[in-house]
Amino acid sequence: MNIPYENSFIELPIFSNAEVVELIPPYIKPLNHQQILHSIKNPLENACLSEIAKGKSNVLIILENATRPLDTSLIASLVVDELRQSGIADENITFLFANGAHKDMEEYNCKDKLGPRFKNFRIINHDCEGKLTNLGTTKLGSPILINPLALEADLKIAIGTIEPHLGDGFSGGAKILFPGCAGLEWIFNNHSLKRGEFGEVDNQWRNDTEESAGKVGIDFLINAVLNYKREII
Repeated sequence: MNIPYENSFIELPIFSNAEVVELIPPYIKPLNHQQILHSIKNPLENACLSEIAKGKSNVLIILENATRPLDTSLIASLVVDELRQSGIADENITFLFANGAHKDMEEYNCKDKLGPRFKNFRIINHDCEGKLTNLGTTKLGSPILINPLALEADLKIAIGTIEPHLGDGFSGGAKILFPGCAGLEWIFNNHSLKRGEFGEVDNQWRNDTEESAGKVGIDFLINAVLNYKREII
């Protein structure tokens, strides 16, 4: 039996007399290019990106790493087009992969996430044990250690996914900063707290994340919701 694994399939041996039940959620048609662009140009409770970007000179685009399901290439491309309209040159844009405590993105991972367009851009892996800035301690005892790039940039854009998460209740939002761009000590303390069940957003993990991210902030946030084929809906 073939089952999905990453971007391909693997063979799963099963007994010949085993009953196999395939659970597939209802298929929801994905958004097209223009619909996604419309959402970026018409954000909720925020000025449009082209306005926010005017006069900025150091742009950081924070992306989910390979452990998350979103193909960020289209959204990243649309975002960079918006930045160019505001007069921001490519050399003033940095991509930061929010790896948390996961391993670095390798070249093939970067290609999967960003596509060929951005091969000449500055692309950096967050290192949770590297050079970090300390912004104090949360109420629940997590040392607020953050990648300094998130503080040096005068425009921070984050691109991620919202899906049920065992720990924070849902992924998305502040999670791309903490634990995505956090220090290992923050991650250890946060993950020792009482976690939330799937869909339960009022929990210690998420509260600790929100408090920490509030010290850093995100200027423009794009969170996608996907269907089971990983298409943006």
